[in-house]
Amino acid sequence: MSGIGKSTPADGDFLLAVRFEPAWDENEWAFYFINNTDTHIEKLLLVQAGYEWGDMGNVKEVNQDFGPVRPREFILTWRDDSDAAEVRIDLTFRLRTARGDETLNFEFPKLYRLRDNPEDVPLLGKARFLSRPLRQT
Repeated sequence: MSGIGKSTPADGDFLLAVRFEPAWDENEWAFYFINNTDTHIEKLLLVQAGYEWGDMGNVKEVNQDFGPVRPREFILTWRDDSDAAEVRIDLTFRLRTARGDETLNFEFPKLYRLRDNPEDVPLLGKARFLSRPLRQT
């Protein structure tokens, strides 16, 4: 897992940031996909959300298509409730660019530990945690 450091992530990164945003439906954890590149994403698909607590885990198939994402743009891709704050979360995306298809997996620690001290995140502003992708083929 990758956390926010003191330095800004380099250009050329696809990132996923989580923010705590109180909401009417109690889904206060907001996950933003950030295209911090010069690459146009033709199609962004959130494939699944995985939850792990200790040795137990489960996966929720999502298959939500967000369509295109322009360079230097971010998009809200997932919201979760406070129950998710007690588990580790991973979100898996499939994206298509001019270079071809790619699968990216982003991991997050237990969110309840991240409520304080937000850091600056490229394009988005403040966030509790920033994840860089684990790439799959």
